[in-house]
Amino acid sequence: DEAVRGAAQRAVDFLVESQDPVAGGWRYSPRIGSDTSVTGWVMMALKSAELSGLRVPGSTYVGLQKWIEDSQAKDSPYLYRYNW
Repeated sequence: DEAVRGAAQRAVDFLVESQDPVAGGWRYSPRIGSDTSVTGWVMMALKSAELSGLRVPGSTYVGLQKWIEDSQAKDSPYLYRYNW
């Protein structure tokens, strides 16, 4: 809906700016910490935004991939930690 495109893009921009610059995920405060639960919800929001034609920088997905890889349990490729 073009009537909400600007507001939706600003929301995406806020999520992008809120990403933890160190760990690569998201938590309850912008740019401070990461956990798998919040990161998962943000990942869904960003992918939905992208599929809707909104801009999501590729670097955001690089940080997200870092969080996912760092959260994977070392003894099992199928287990992920909530907050390492």
